[in-house]
Amino acid sequence: VVVRGLGRTQRDAHRQRGTSRGGFYLDFPAHAANALLQARQELEEHTRTLDLKLTQLQQRNQELTRVSGVLAQDLREPIRKLSLFACLFTREDREGLSLTGQRSLGRIKTVSAKLERLITGLHQFMSLDVLDDPLEEVDLLEAVGSARLRVKELSGHEAPLLRCDALPIIEGRRRQLMTLFFHLLDNAAKFHKPGQTPRVDIECQLVQHNSFRALKDRYHYTDFARITVVDQGIGFDKSYGEYVFDVLRKLDPDSPGLGVGLPICRKVVENHHGTISVESEPGRGTRFTLLLPVKQQATSAA
Repeated sequence: VVVRGLGRTQRDAHRQRGTSRGGFYLDFPAHAANALLQARQELEEHTRTLDLKLTQLQQRNQELTRVSGVLAQDLREPIRKLSLFACLFTREDREGLSLTGQRSLGRIKTVSAKLERLITGLHQFMSLDVLDDPLEEVDLLEAVGSARLRVKELSGHEAPLLRCDALPIIEGRRRQLMTLFFHLLDNAAKFHKPGQTPRVDIECQLVQHNSFRALKDRYHYTDFARITVVDQGIGFDKSYGEYVFDVLRKLDPDSPGLGVGLPICRKVVENHHGTISVESEPGRGTRFTLLLPVKQQATSAA
């Protein structure tokens, strides 16, 4: 309420109830002042809660960094030595062993190599929780090409034939995005149908998608790249659509792989505030659908 041109007595009365600004007197009812005070107290409480959560996240990141270091060094080193000692056996030494001894020696070498790959995979998975890679403009077509070359060089599988749409440049973490496509292509190479060359089709379109995921009834539509990665492999039952993204979960214990590739894919996508889902049928291949924002939220650079 603005009060203007009042007599002295009335002005004094309004001075006691409100504030003066250039001859104008603003009357703030008591309930409005109480509401402002309550809002300020709630803001301070939210600030303290946020500070506590940030402190906990920093402590968690420090713990993950220490555990990641243990996986990278303390656990990998004894396994590496075990494998090295097994390889030191000469042909004459092996011939001096019984048949059971020779089989046991071969088993030690096989298990040691598998354990070393497992520790490497777990270290890679856990290191994704520490977001120290810078955000930059990433050409996804270039990331896919680098990932395919890496499959050919490192996995020991035949690199899949690739048909790829034009892919956009998005804001993200280059190393992580290349790792995402590496595991998707490597997955297609490992689980292709016997006697067939693995093949992958990648399609993309830009869509508007709600950036709010946890909060209901909140909407903020921004540009996302919807990318589908489709292989012609052996597939799996659709009831395992969530199971395959769990760490160290394998549909077949005797199948290739360690059960960390798809969990790494989900972690990378979540680090970019996106989503990943899968559809599959036995004998009819697998379709992965990625939703990646073209621009990252401002807070993700922190």
